[in-house]
Amino acid sequence: MPIANKIEPKDFYENLPSSTNETGDIWLSLPSWGIAGLNKCAGVVITPACDLSQKKTEAVLILPIISIVDYFFSKSFFFDIWNEYGSKIKNAGFEINPSTRFDNPSVSDLNLMLQEIVREKKHATLCEQVKEYINYINYTELEYGERIKHQLPNIEVLLGKKKYDDIIKKMITNSYKSDVHFFPAYYNAGDYSAVPKHSLALFRYAYSVPVEIFDAAQTSSDSLWQDDRILLTKSYPIAREFNSWPLKASRLKDDFLSDLISRYLSMFMRLGSRDFTSHTVGTFITEIKGVE
Repeated sequence: MPIANKIEPKDFYENLPSSTNETGDIWLSLPSWGIAGLNKCAGVVITPACDLSQKKTEAVLILPIISIVDYFFSKSFFFDIWNEYGSKIKNAGFEINPSTRFDNPSVSDLNLMLQEIVREKKHATLCEQVKEYINYINYTELEYGERIKHQLPNIEVLLGKKKYDDIIKKMITNSYKSDVHFFPAYYNAGDYSAVPKHSLALFRYAYSVPVEIFDAAQTSSDSLWQDDRILLTKSYPIAREFNSWPLKASRLKDDFLSDLISRYLSMFMRLGSRDFTSHTVGTFITEIKGVE
């Protein structure tokens, strides 16, 4: 039986990307639009190659890339944490719920619960866990500049080692969620590495950038960018969001690029239909159980 070749991060990325715009280009210092409290992030180009090579498009489609560690403190991960604590809180006799799956529960509600737990001297384990949960929530509400002043909450403590390891493994193998895609860290160029930390591309945060902004970035520099950005803003107001000089650091190689685009398209190709309400589901369960 043949032995599979070992795949390493260097197999994913090209060290010398083209000076022209290409599908799979990985850019650094792009606007993050507030994702996970970041002030900037990387991004990968997924515009079709033919549109770029034949200049048939005036915009480039970008998928933001953020580190897995940052993802743990984004709105996309709030529900994973809540899944770990929601049933425990309910079983302890408390009615606390987030407003939506992209919100955390109220810290004030959790603190009131803690006071009652302490007063009644019960649920000691839950008490310590909820304290960690409150620490997590408070951290996610900080702006990026404030976050770096605080100690990072320990996700393994929040979720437990087994679940934490399982989630990371699923992220790495692209079996965690259909809307994220794994990018392994590649430490080839220090601070200018295309992916300096193990990261995820975020499908639901795709956005377009005028081609001219990236064309200008290719001929600019860190010292010239602010002047170039001001000139670009006159024609492309979105340029004002590019506070840092965008730098093309690498390109995703074709076989891994095709996998990324295939997964991106498959997520949006789902036609889907409206879900049954919980009441209807309950009715169906009753009807099914009643049929012997």
